[in-house]
Amino acid sequence: MLNSNALGQSCSRNLPKAVAISLMAAVINALVTAGTKILGDDMAVFTIVCCQYAVGLLLCLPLLGGVRGAKNEIFRLTPSLFRLHLLRGVSGVAAFYAFYFAILQIPLAEATLLRFAAPLFVPLLVLIWKNKVVPASRWPSLIVGFCGVLVILRPFGAQLSHWHLLGLLSALGLAVSMVSTRELVGRTSSTAIIFFYFLLGCICSLPLAIVHWTPLSPFNWPILLTVGLGFFAAMQMNTRALKFAKPSEVSPVGYCNVVFAGFLGWWIWGQVPDVWAWLGSLLVVVGALLIFRSDSGNV
Repeated sequence: MLNSNALGQSCSRNLPKAVAISLMAAVINALVTAGTKILGDDMAVFTIVCCQYAVGLLLCLPLLGGVRGAKNEIFRLTPSLFRLHLLRGVSGVAAFYAFYFAILQIPLAEATLLRFAAPLFVPLLVLIWKNKVVPASRWPSLIVGFCGVLVILRPFGAQLSHWHLLGLLSALGLAVSMVSTRELVGRTSSTAIIFFYFLLGCICSLPLAIVHWTPLSPFNWPILLTVGLGFFAAMQMNTRALKFAKPSEVSPVGYCNVVFAGFLGWWIWGQVPDVWAWLGSLLVVVGALLIFRSDSGNV
């Protein structure tokens, strides 16, 4: 999701390599999510999110010295760019809060699928933000996708909880982050985008992490550091994959996160999605794939 358009336009074609890298990123993302769920039994989500960003920021700092002009890009920050970076950072942190709270209460696969409904919100956010009318050809895919969300949420059934709605809010936060990233692409370097993402995410999450801080057990420290490393590695892999294929070709691979998360949910916690969850998942994925397909001519 980082600098996707810019990378997509300058990619050297190697689709199998891009897909392989994206699959590795999906596996790591699923493991990070499972690790977060394990940590959530002993420590606050606020602490996990802050540490996740802090580890990413520390790993990002050495990259600044290896990219020509990166520091100049960072210090040449205009007010409009700062507002976009801030919006992206705040929405990213909020999305992780919502997602991590959701996975502690609902099946891992359902929470992950709700988060990956983010592409369905992007056209609607562009309509509100940029006043760009959603093309008529896009509405069928949006309707299919949101029908899938309704099937998963089952608003008229007994299984709907505010945790499901929180999972959906994580998708909205992720969509805001995606749209703001699109606005940043072409106006600043990818290194600056990554740096400010981790820096502002760390700053935004630090106060709540301090308030809710609890001593960590020796068992939790390695998992917490691994979650941070995995988060950074998956982000770097997704960025690298976009060097070899267009975003519209790579993004659908991200839905393998749902499959891997479902497997881990079953293997570790015995969570088996019911038929409604599978049906809703299918509709959301189909709707999102149709959106990616309609964008494939440009990205």
